Amino acid sequence: MDLLLVCGELYAPESRGVVEIFVAGGVIQSISPVPAHGVSPVRALVESLRGRVIDVVPPHFIAPGLVDQHVHVTGGGGEKGPASRVPEAQIEEIVEGGVTTVVGVLGTDCVSRSLENLLFKTRALQHDGITAYMYTGSYRAPPVTLLGNVQRDIALVEQVIGVGELAVSDHRGSNPAFDTLCLIASDARTGGMLGAKAGVVHLHMGDGDTGLAPIWEVVNKAHIPITQFVPTHMSRNPRLIQEAIAWAGQGGYVDFTADQDENRELAQVLENYRYVLFRL
Repeated sequence: MDLLLVCGELYAPESRGVVEIFVAGGVIQSISPVPAHGVSPVRALVESLRGRVIDVVPPHFIAPGLVDQHVHVTGGGGEKGPASRVPEAQIEEIVEGGVTTVVGVLGTDCVSRSLENLLFKTRALQHDGITAYMYTGSYRAPPVTLLGNVQRDIALVEQVIGVGELAVSDHRGSNPAFDTLCLIASDARTGGMLGAKAGVVHLHMGDGDTGLAPIWEVVNKAHIPITQFVPTHMSRNPRLIQEAIAWAGQGGYVDFTADQDENRELAQVLENYRYVLFRL
């Protein structure tokens, strides 16, 4: 059995001080403070059995792996023609940023890229050692699927945990009407219930003036819980940031894109409204 001891300052998410994390057989067995003096029994054991010891020194630290719920693992882009397509993500690129769980999405292009390709890429990432899931569907509505409809995909395909990223208030989407959004959300919710999964609807939010209004209509009229939806790109513009505050204030979840120009304004908003967004 492989033995590993990692020593350093742990954040989970608050600082838990300098600790020793003992791993055996790929499973964390214990987390304990580093003794002020001498060598701990765990460290002595690992060293005596020729296990691996990693000492993490400042400015580096230890933290749980991050979850990225929106990754174009089969590649993105393509909106400026075939030459603008982005290559698929590699495992090294993912873990370099501390990410150990990903959810793959198709995005705009469901013509030259397919759900079958996304499923195989997701399975490949699982084989490589990280946790990987995927959404059925893409920007368009009705969604493209593997088994004929959203409900079947979520209930029957192990890696599928929801549908998305469905484009809303965006010129690249299908401008789905109320009835269409209700059907997609209901199918996702029921598929999740049948498959013991989240069954979320992951929403690509565009720059359109309607913002979250179409989704609010579904929540208010169709008895779909607000937590069934996860709108992303909510830092796209100042108006959407404010809509995110209202959405979260009613118990919903929101996702922000980390590499946009509005990051400084977003950081200030999060600081001002952290009591509202604490659940995020």
